[in-house]
Amino acid sequence: MPLTFFTIIQMKTNEEKKYLLPKNDIKLFCADDNEYLYYAPRGLIYKINDLYFKQYIDFCLDNNINSLLSPQLIKDIYNYFIQSVSKENTKYAIIKTDETDISGIVLNISGSCNLNCHYCFAKSGKKFSFGNMSADVAVESVDYLINQNPNKNNFLISFFGGEPFLRTGTIEKTINIIENKYPQKKFYYSVTTNGTVMSEKHAELIKRKNMSLLISMDGTEETTNRNRPFAKGSGNTFKTILNSADVLKKYNIPFDFRATATAGQDNILEIIDFFESQKTNYHIVFCFPSYNNKHEYAMWNNKNIEILKIQFNGMIQYYFEKIRNKEFIYASFILEKLKTIATREVTNVACGAGRNMIAVNADGTLYTCMNYSGIKKTSIGNIVNGIDSELNKTYTPQNIDETLCRNCNIRYLCAGACMAERYFYNENITELVEQTCKLQEISWTGYLILFQKIKNLYPKLIDNIANHKLSYENIN
Repeated sequence: MPLTFFTIIQMKTNEEKKYLLPKNDIKLFCADDNEYLYYAPRGLIYKINDLYFKQYIDFCLDNNINSLLSPQLIKDIYNYFIQSVSKENTKYAIIKTDETDISGIVLNISGSCNLNCHYCFAKSGKKFSFGNMSADVAVESVDYLINQNPNKNNFLISFFGGEPFLRTGTIEKTINIIENKYPQKKFYYSVTTNGTVMSEKHAELIKRKNMSLLISMDGTEETTNRNRPFAKGSGNTFKTILNSADVLKKYNIPFDFRATATAGQDNILEIIDFFESQKTNYHIVFCFPSYNNKHEYAMWNNKNIEILKIQFNGMIQYYFEKIRNKEFIYASFILEKLKTIATREVTNVACGAGRNMIAVNADGTLYTCMNYSGIKKTSIGNIVNGIDSELNKTYTPQNIDETLCRNCNIRYLCAGACMAERYFYNENITELVEQTCKLQEISWTGYLILFQKIKNLYPKLIDNIANHKLSYENIN
């Protein structure tokens, strides 16, 4: 039987497929009017400045049977690319997904708050999903942590809520007991606070115990007061937080701001400009609904995602202009993302929940993540009976290559995003959330563009960023 034209083409493409890069390993982006290829498995970036290579990549992405490249040329390009990749000195920071080394615990110390933030993850109406924790339970929780890893010397204790500093006495009592009980151990403390109850007494405690401090604040006065009003009576949350910041600065206490970007928000550039003016490190995270509190602030849709995309592109250009002018930027999250790209880190899991960190409620119930706190069905055990390994596996981030994310070309950058967010949408952590995937795509495309623009302008600056510092000495 004679070979038809279609049969010949099919035979050709089957042979060629052996020498095509998988679509999920390729991401294209443009910077400074040039096209670049991000190769996901090794975190490498290549400029596409060769016509044949451009056609080859298009062929890989589109499976275009009308490609003008011969099978031999396709094979040669593939082999050359793979050889080039293998010669690169690549630094990896792979999170071991098969090891559990729990050395940190989140104590939900406060089941109350003086604010009524509209998107609070821990409340349903006016009621918190967990109560106030006693010092006894807090200490027993730390006992459990240390018993799980008795040979370890360093432990992280995070105080969470609600508003932790409404329970300052309990925090201080807990710290004093565990430090007297375990003098041979080193404890590091962190507090996530709304920043509205800060006094010099708090500052002295923070300074004395060298606490790491994260203050939730959404930026400008109008935005902060709208999103994070006081629970009782009137008050200006924004000014109260800035007054607290002044107290901390008086004691030379470093701290970070964390802002939540909500769906439909259109003033992100104004917000980052405000934070830069404060000359204090800050982060911006996307708002998502919690199991307890589903709200419009996290109702991402195509329309407001497009609004965000425009703003995000403007934000990337804003940071580039500051760097072009050799100005310092205080956006910690930007430097962290640039460092990830610069060091070509490959991350297999989204976070250390259930592997490095656990959370505990006032009744001693254990969770892999504080965002699950209060959702009984997600509990993995308690501080008396310990962790149920099967439940822990169910609510712990999975290896990215064993999930639906394996088909994504930014999988090793995004690492699947927040598993708790998936649960809130799907009541499981395996299904993807389309809106989140779109937000991550916008974000990481922007970070890749910013990285490449910086590298094109100040190539030596990338080494400084890789070491997590923004220093302009000797970069020209």
